[in-house]
Amino acid sequence: MMDSEELLKSDIIDKHVRQNLGLSWLNFAVLFCATIIACVGLNMNSTAVVIGAMLISPIMGPNHWNGLWFRYS
Repeated sequence: MMDSEELLKSDIIDKHVRQNLGLSWLNFAVLFCATIIACVGLNMNSTAVVIGAMLISPIMGPNHWNGLWFRYS
């Protein structure tokens, strides 16, 4: 069972994520293209194509920033 402090932290995190969630048609279009590319890579049994689809996916944005932070910190 979560105590009140942990529940408060999860509410703050949830609120912060929802405020900074960038939902736009461009993000959906890029995600759709990345999904199609990943499906083609899976059908071709090509690991490189699947990894490429993951790299162009907008879901990777936060990971790119984390990589830059680790590189330049």
